[in-house]
Amino acid sequence: MSNEKKSDRPRFDMEIKLPLIVPGPVKSSSGTSFSVGDTVHHPGHGKGQLIRIADYEDVGICFYIEFENGDNEIIGIDFVSKA
Repeated sequence: MSNEKKSDRPRFDMEIKLPLIVPGPVKSSSGTSFSVGDTVHHPGHGKGQLIRIADYEDVGICFYIEFENGDNEIIGIDFVSKA
């Protein structure tokens, strides 16, 4: 640590907003309906199971997906399709 006094350091505030968990179903911009438990496909990760649907204030609807290859990702609704 430096010799700075605690009061000399800049202070900042941070606000963390948690998403609203949505029970589903939800529709994508193309009209596809998604529900928790659906099997979905992502071009880079392959097939996976939709575990949770969340509505983020800044980015909109996202899915928490467990993929068959072991990856767990949060991906926007318009970046997956039904498998």
